[in-house]
Amino acid sequence: MAKPIASVTPVAPRDSVVGLRSSAFLHDLRNGEREAFVRFFELYRGVIFNLVLRLTRGRGDATAITLEVLVRAYREILLTTGRST
Repeated sequence: MAKPIASVTPVAPRDSVVGLRSSAFLHDLRNGEREAFVRFFELYRGVIFNLVLRLTRGRGDATAITLEVLVRAYREILLTTGRST
């Protein structure tokens, strides 16, 4: 069995989706609650980092890209109002 490339343990995708869909969690994120941001970061950091590391094969690039993805996603969450288009 192949070892994971990164030492970051990914969170199960199901846990991530359930966490992000929680209206209380999204409300806290949109209101700038520090604990909600930390939870958001921890939920997705490992999954995104592992994917990017496989694509780039460089830890430095993977780290920078992971942070950029998380910041962009967070900004989009702040800009959305929860309404479907």
